[in-house]
Amino acid sequence: MSSPSRPVTVLEKDTVLPALFGVWDDIDRLLITISEAELLTTQTELPGWHVRDVVAHIIGTELMLKGEPVPEADIEVSELDHVHNPIGVMNECWVRSLGALSSAELLEKFRAVTGDRRATLTAMSDDEWNTPTMTPAGQDSLGRFMRIRTFDSWMHEQDIRESVARPAPDVALQKPEAQLSLDEIETMMGFVVAKRGGAPDGSRVAIEL
Repeated sequence: MSSPSRPVTVLEKDTVLPALFGVWDDIDRLLITISEAELLTTQTELPGWHVRDVVAHIIGTELMLKGEPVPEADIEVSELDHVHNPIGVMNECWVRSLGALSSAELLEKFRAVTGDRRATLTAMSDDEWNTPTMTPAGQDSLGRFMRIRTFDSWMHEQDIRESVARPAPDVALQKPEAQLSLDEIETMMGFVVAKRGGAPDGSRVAIEL
C-alpha cells in the first residue's frame, strides 16, 4: 500500500500506452534497416553491449514483467567488467539467454513479446493500472512503471540509432513517446541532482539543453 505522504502517480492509460506501443513500433522499423553484421558487431555506448544486446535487454525486461523467471547464465556474469550490481546481473542473464538468436529470430522474438505485452496492458482495468507496485523509481502506480518503460525503451532506441548512425529526425521529438520520456526525465531530476548529485541545501541548478 502507498503511504499517505507519498501518493502514487496517476497517469492516463490512454496517454501512456500509445506512447509505449509507439516506441516499440519505432524500434521495429529501425531494426528492419539494420544488417546482421551491424546487429552483432556494432558496439553501443553501453559498456559491454552491442546492438543485439540492447534489443535482447528490452525483450528480457518485458519477459520478466510477463512473469517469466530470470534464466541461468552460461558464465558467472557478476565477474564481467560492465556488471556492477544485482540489476546488472539480472539484465546480463536475459541478454546472454538470447545470444544464440539470429537477427531475424531476435526481431521475431521482439515482435512476439511486445505483442503479448500490448494485449495484456490494453486489457488492464483502470484499477489495475493505478495499483501501487514496485517500480525502478520506488513504489508507485503501475501506470508510472509503464511510463518508465516508455522512457527506457525510447532511450535504448536512441542508443541503437547513435551506434548505427541512423539518428531520429527532429520531428520525432514531437511524438508522444519522446514527450513522455522527457516528462519522466523531468520527474527524476530532483532525485538525480539533489540526492545522487549531492547538491547542497539551497542550491539552484540550471539545466541547459
